[in-house]
Amino acid sequence: MIVRPKSSLIIPFLGFVFVSSTTQAPAATSSLDNGTVRITVDLDQGGGIVAFHPTGQTNNSVINTYDRGRNCQQSYYSGPSQFLPAGTTQNPNWNPWPWNPVQGGDCYNNGSGTISWSNNGTTLYVKCRPKQWALQNYDADCIFEQWITLNGSVATVQNRLINGRSDTTQYQAMDQELGALYTWRALSQLWTYTGTQPFTGGALTQIPKTAPPWAYFRATEGWAAYTASSGSKWGVGILVRGNCSFIGGFSGSTTSGTQSSVNTGYIAPLRREVIDHNIVHDFTYQLILGNLADIRNYAVGQQANLKPNFFFRGTRAGWTYRVASDSGYPIPEDHLRVNVDTGDPQMWGPECSFQAAEVPKLYIRAAVYCSAGTPTTAQLFWEKENGASAMSEAQSYSLPLINDGQYHLYTLDLSKNASWTGQISQLRFDPVYNGTTGDYVKVSAITSTAPGVTISQSGGSTVVTEGGATDTYTVVLTGEPTANVTITPSPDSQLTVSPPSLTFTISNWSTPQTVTVTAVNDALAEGTHSGTITHAAASTDPGYNGIAIAAVTATITDDVSSFNEWTGGEVPMTPGLLTKYAVGGAASPAGFSEQSAAGFSDANFALTAIVRTNDPLLTVVGQSSTDLITWTDLVNNPSGTPSSSQAGAPSGCERRDFSISTDTEPKIFLRLEITDSSP
Repeated sequence: MIVRPKSSLIIPFLGFVFVSSTTQAPAATSSLDNGTVRITVDLDQGGGIVAFHPTGQTNNSVINTYDRGRNCQQSYYSGPSQFLPAGTTQNPNWNPWPWNPVQGGDCYNNGSGTISWSNNGTTLYVKCRPKQWALQNYDADCIFEQWITLNGSVATVQNRLINGRSDTTQYQAMDQELGALYTWRALSQLWTYTGTQPFTGGALTQIPKTAPPWAYFRATEGWAAYTASSGSKWGVGILVRGNCSFIGGFSGSTTSGTQSSVNTGYIAPLRREVIDHNIVHDFTYQLILGNLADIRNYAVGQQANLKPNFFFRGTRAGWTYRVASDSGYPIPEDHLRVNVDTGDPQMWGPECSFQAAEVPKLYIRAAVYCSAGTPTTAQLFWEKENGASAMSEAQSYSLPLINDGQYHLYTLDLSKNASWTGQISQLRFDPVYNGTTGDYVKVSAITSTAPGVTISQSGGSTVVTEGGATDTYTVVLTGEPTANVTITPSPDSQLTVSPPSLTFTISNWSTPQTVTVTAVNDALAEGTHSGTITHAAASTDPGYNGIAIAAVTATITDDVSSFNEWTGGEVPMTPGLLTKYAVGGAASPAGFSEQSAAGFSDANFALTAIVRTNDPLLTVVGQSSTDLITWTDLVNNPSGTPSSSQAGAPSGCERRDFSISTDTEPKIFLRLEITDSSP
């Protein structure tokens, strides 16, 4: 359906002009002013915006206020094509007219009732019950809410529709105005960027002064502006990030009339949406005051990623249907349930703008629930160059779907299609060619990012020490999942990890999570060796469930030594080498070995030595003798006690004291017995 202007000025389909004789009465208003700009809403018109201008310049408001259908406001469209409740009559100038609640009021100049409002100087909030545009003082069966904030010369307007219709029919999608902006006639030029290379500084386009039913155009940078025709082209822009479809035009004279005159410009970002009987529908737009260059620069600074990344989580994400429907609102939290029980059911994506070369593949997550006789071959179509190259069989890609009621990840290698070139401006997905009664498909995502998991080791490697240093690595997903993804690291017997598992959600999937690696401190002399950590992923997202993930190999420094390791495995064991290895702290056969030292006190005889402690097959025991023939282990602490000073003791060794009382023996001898049980 073509969106018509909600003004009593024009009847677009009848081809003539109707000028209303009614005027608006002074209203109760509320304003926000940040010292740069001032914005005002009319509480007798449901909180619609009736003024927006630089602070202190009331005469320069950019908003046209001719009637209840002007201003800058919310308005929604749905079936039936002629909304005519029992006992009502549509205005003959607006007949037939669909279900169309309007924030400002109706075409008879009745204002919408404000239910509540607040203004704390930072946020201006209004809640209202709108009127049905074509009916006389008829309250719509829905609620509008609106929140306005200011930042510099920009007003951010958040909007919400809370629907409560008794008619539960799911009507076909219609174009929705994501902010209907009517402008002061002195702003006579409509500007935007309509090219296929948005955000690259390309030349702007001036949209012709088209009277209703207005002109549709693609604004691929998400904004359009009405400006003065001279100088720096000062005016007002409206921006919806990521939205490419717009409508606009001009009606009347550009040379005379105040903000309340019949002459007006019009801009509205558009998105085709299904408005369910019970939907809660949100959108946000921004109004920007400034010169044309300033408006564009602001919009470019807010640029959205225009590549296709659609996740159907409680929302249709701008997708609509032709010859199809879905399960209705509320939308399930993880998919669209698309009824394909008709001939040629179709899903249509919103207008977009991305380069085919930047998106060589698309990834579709879907589950098929069709009868056994339904051919389940899907087909993706695409439009190019903002509609200059329409969808066709040549511009399509077919793929078989698996009819088993299970989610699968389908990879569409579009780079292999010769027509996947240039700018892609809209997608269409046909899940099946022709369905039969009861057939449906669940679609959870259509994205340009492949599922993947990235492992990043700190410093490029993982190095740990038994009984000593730990190390870390991080794990992160490369693409947004449709459900939680749990990744479990599984170390071999040489390593342990913490935490035992990592969970990535739709909120934290792009935030790296850290795994700490610790070496198992065993009693084996293994030298420098390695351990391996593998990873497993579990998810109801078919793209991530069981996905291949790289393993991490850690280098482990052993805290356990052996004679063979000390000698390099090439020198036979001799008493002299064994002694140098066991006591003295020598780092190698050729290294320095500190000699043991004896000491006396009034009652004790002690021997101090640096003893190797990191070889579990090595024992060093203190022994005593009175005749140098019979030797017995020391009664107290035969393995020695740690010295008060460990100066000079290298890693893997300890300075120890071996002592015996001399009170009962006239003479006594001490020695260290060294035993190595290596094979």
